[in-house]
Amino acid sequence: MGIAQHHDILWQTLRENLFLTCGYGSPYIVAHHDQTGNVIAHPNVEKIIAEAKAKQIDFIVFDPFITMHDTEENDNGAIQQVANLLKHIARETGAAIEIIHHTKKMGGKKDSETHAGDVESALGPKPSKHKGYSAVPT
Repeated sequence: MGIAQHHDILWQTLRENLFLTCGYGSPYIVAHHDQTGNVIAHPNVEKIIAEAKAKQIDFIVFDPFITMHDTEENDNGAIQQVANLLKHIARETGAAIEIIHHTKKMGGKKDSETHAGDVESALGPKPSKHKGYSAVPT
Protein backbone atom coordinates (compact mmCIF):
# COMPACT_ATOMS: atom_id res chain seq x y z
CA MET A 1 0.00 0.00 0.00
CA GLY A 2 2.89 2.34 0.73
CA ILE A 3 4.17 2.05 -2.85
CA ALA A 4 0.69 2.84 -4.18
CA GLN A 5 0.49 5.92 -1.97
CA HIS A 6 3.97 7.04 -3.02
CA HIS A 7 2.96 6.83 -6.70
CA ASP A 8 -0.52 8.32 -6.12
CA ILE A 9 -2.31 5.12 -7.15
CA LEU A 10 -5.88 5.20 -5.89
CA TRP A 11 -7.28 2.34 -3.80
CA GLN A 12 -10.05 1.87 -6.39
CA THR A 13 -7.43 1.32 -9.10
CA LEU A 14 -5.75 -1.34 -6.96
CA ARG A 15 -9.07 -3.08 -6.26
CA GLU A 16 -9.80 -3.24 -10.00
CA ASN A 17 -6.34 -4.38 -11.10
CA LEU A 18 -4.63 -6.33 -8.31
CA PHE A 19 -5.65 -9.97 -8.00
CA LEU A 20 -4.42 -11.93 -5.01
CA THR A 21 -4.94 -15.59 -4.39
CA CYS A 22 -3.61 -17.90 -1.77
CA GLY A 23 -2.73 -21.54 -2.18
CA TYR A 24 -3.54 -22.29 1.45
CA GLY A 25 -5.52 -25.51 1.49
CA SER A 26 -5.24 -25.85 -2.29
CA PRO A 27 -1.66 -25.11 -3.35
CA TYR A 28 -0.93 -23.73 -6.80
CA ILE A 29 1.20 -26.68 -7.82
CA VAL A 30 2.28 -26.43 -11.47
CA ALA A 31 4.38 -29.60 -11.68
CA HIS A 32 4.32 -33.03 -10.09
CA HIS A 33 5.52 -36.57 -10.67
CA ASP A 34 3.46 -39.16 -12.50
CA GLN A 35 3.46 -42.85 -11.52
CA THR A 36 6.71 -43.45 -13.41
CA GLY A 37 8.54 -40.54 -11.77
CA ASN A 38 8.42 -38.14 -14.74
CA VAL A 39 7.77 -34.47 -14.04
CA ILE A 40 4.50 -33.45 -15.68
CA ALA A 41 2.21 -30.45 -15.74
CA HIS A 42 -0.39 -30.30 -13.00
CA PRO A 43 -3.95 -29.40 -14.13
CA ASN A 44 -3.47 -26.08 -12.31
CA VAL A 45 -1.29 -24.89 -15.21
CA GLU A 46 -4.29 -24.60 -17.52
CA LYS A 47 -6.39 -23.06 -14.73
CA ILE A 48 -3.72 -20.40 -14.14
CA ILE A 49 -3.52 -19.68 -17.87
CA ALA A 50 -7.30 -19.39 -18.18
CA GLU A 51 -7.60 -17.08 -15.18
CA ALA A 52 -4.71 -14.87 -16.32
CA LYS A 53 -6.25 -14.52 -19.77
CA ALA A 54 -9.76 -13.87 -18.44
CA LYS A 55 -8.54 -11.14 -16.08
CA GLN A 56 -5.90 -9.82 -18.51
CA ILE A 57 -3.16 -10.34 -15.93
CA ASP A 58 0.27 -9.32 -17.18
CA PHE A 59 2.41 -9.99 -14.09
CA ILE A 60 2.27 -13.17 -11.99
CA VAL A 61 4.20 -13.76 -8.77
CA PHE A 62 4.65 -17.26 -7.35
CA ASP A 63 5.70 -17.32 -3.69
CA PRO A 64 7.50 -19.41 -2.60
CA PHE A 65 8.92 -21.53 -5.41
CA ILE A 66 9.02 -24.73 -3.34
CA THR A 67 5.21 -24.82 -3.07
CA MET A 68 4.81 -24.87 -6.86
CA HIS A 69 6.07 -28.40 -7.34
CA ASP A 70 6.64 -31.69 -5.58
CA THR A 71 9.89 -32.46 -7.40
CA GLU A 72 13.33 -32.87 -5.85
CA GLU A 73 14.85 -29.39 -5.50
CA ASN A 74 18.37 -30.71 -6.08
CA ASP A 75 17.46 -32.44 -9.36
CA ASN A 76 18.47 -30.09 -12.20
CA GLY A 77 16.36 -31.99 -14.73
CA ALA A 78 13.23 -31.87 -12.58
CA ILE A 79 13.63 -28.18 -11.78
CA GLN A 80 14.24 -27.49 -15.48
CA GLN A 81 10.87 -29.09 -16.23
CA VAL A 82 9.23 -26.82 -13.65
CA ALA A 83 10.93 -23.83 -15.33
CA ASN A 84 9.62 -25.04 -18.69
CA LEU A 85 6.07 -25.07 -17.33
CA LEU A 86 6.52 -21.50 -16.11
CA LYS A 87 7.75 -20.53 -19.58
CA HIS A 88 4.62 -22.16 -21.00
CA ILE A 89 2.42 -20.09 -18.67
CA ALA A 90 4.30 -16.92 -19.65
CA ARG A 91 4.08 -17.70 -23.37
CA GLU A 92 0.36 -18.54 -23.26
CA THR A 93 -0.64 -15.53 -21.16
CA GLY A 94 1.90 -12.94 -22.24
CA ALA A 95 2.50 -12.31 -18.52
CA ALA A 96 5.83 -11.71 -16.86
CA ILE A 97 6.51 -14.23 -14.11
CA GLU A 98 8.38 -13.61 -10.88
CA ILE A 99 9.41 -16.44 -8.59
CA ILE A 100 10.09 -15.86 -4.90
CA HIS A 101 12.62 -18.41 -3.71
CA HIS A 102 14.15 -18.96 -0.29
CA THR A 103 17.89 -18.94 0.16
CA LYS A 104 20.02 -21.66 1.63
CA LYS A 105 21.41 -21.28 5.11
CA MET A 106 24.61 -19.26 5.04
CA GLY A 107 26.44 -20.87 7.92
CA GLY A 108 26.96 -18.35 10.69
CA LYS A 109 25.53 -15.50 8.62
CA LYS A 110 22.08 -14.66 9.90
CA ASP A 111 21.64 -11.44 7.96
CA SER A 112 19.93 -11.96 4.61
CA GLU A 113 21.51 -8.72 3.43
CA THR A 114 24.85 -10.54 3.12
CA HIS A 115 23.49 -12.43 0.09
CA ALA A 116 20.63 -10.19 -1.09
CA GLY A 117 20.35 -10.34 -4.87
CA ASP A 118 22.75 -13.28 -5.17
CA VAL A 119 20.86 -15.94 -7.14
CA GLU A 120 23.62 -18.40 -6.28
CA SER A 121 22.39 -18.33 -2.68
CA ALA A 122 19.05 -19.86 -3.71
CA LEU A 123 18.20 -23.39 -2.62
CA GLY A 124 18.78 -26.25 -5.04
CA PRO A 125 20.03 -26.06 -8.64
CA LYS A 126 19.81 -22.83 -10.59
CA PRO A 127 18.36 -23.51 -14.07
CA SER A 128 15.92 -20.61 -13.64
CA LYS A 129 18.65 -17.99 -13.21
CA HIS A 130 19.30 -17.86 -16.97
CA LYS A 131 15.71 -18.23 -18.16
CA GLY A 132 14.61 -14.61 -18.06
CA TYR A 133 12.79 -14.97 -14.76
CA SER A 134 13.21 -12.65 -11.88
CA ALA A 135 14.69 -14.58 -8.97
CA VAL A 136 14.12 -12.90 -5.63
CA PRO A 137 16.05 -14.77 -2.93
CA THR A 138 14.40 -14.32 0.49
